[in-house]
Amino acid sequence: MGMQPMEWTENALIKRSTDFGKLCALHERDPEAASAKLETMMQTVRTMLEHVGVADVNNVEQASIITEILTKKFRAMHDREPETTEETNLIRSFAQIHARVQQAHAALQRQNGDKDTSNKSPNAPHDNAVPPAA
Repeated sequence: MGMQPMEWTENALIKRSTDFGKLCALHERDPEAASAKLETMMQTVRTMLEHVGVADVNNVEQASIITEILTKKFRAMHDREPETTEETNLIRSFAQIHARVQQAHAALQRQNGDKDTSNKSPNAPHDNAVPPAA
């Protein structure tokens, strides 16, 4: 496809975090404009995840870092539990994206045939793995 390669530098991660901070501030002034920008950001993150697939563990891990930064930034700026449907949906969207990142990472580990069994993550129990097709 004609997609440009995603930039995964530390500066790009910081920019994503800063953009999200600006978005939260914009939401206080102009919820409609913030909503449109949020959808664009969410689509960018979704595109990153689709682009990553399970081919490059480094990119999967960095996509996970992006989602964690954005989620923490949102909660820190509001310093409270979500009160509106929009806020709840926003946090849920980030959680779903984060879950997709974790699934891609687990799939990559399975695809690699667990070559390095000494370095298994205790956070990824095999109980959650999809059983192989019979």
